Amino acid sequence: TPIQVASTLTAAIGIVQFAAGLLRLEFLASYFSDPLVSGFTTGAAVYVLIAQIDDIFGLTGLPKSSGPGYIFV
Repeated sequence: TPIQVASTLTAAIGIVQFAAGLLRLEFLASYFSDPLVSGFTTGAAVYVLIAQIDDIFGLTGLPKSSGPGYIFV
């Protein structure tokens, strides 16, 4: 189920972050520029907003599209 996937993914990422902290891998973050991180964060936020727009406005029965541009259809 989607809840199990989300829970498992959250736990796995937490373990990876904990291990990275123990191994003092914070120097890797210096290789990511501020515009790169900002762009990734903005892109993720826009994707989540568009993916949830049906639920936000209470729209039901809309056909689901597929393919590279499905998010904009």
